[in-house]
Amino acid sequence: MNPFATHGAFSWFELMSGDVEGAKKFYGELLSRSYSPELERLV
Repeated sequence: MNPFATHGAFSWFELMSGDVEGAKKFYGELLSRSYSPELERLV
């Protein structure tokens, strides 16, 4: 199975960013999530 060609297939990507706060803000707004410093991840 090719995850890039199969609709609904799970895939995982890592993001390397020089602007961590900007990335948290952008993806938090994009995905309607908030950042939790206690968990150090998007929730």
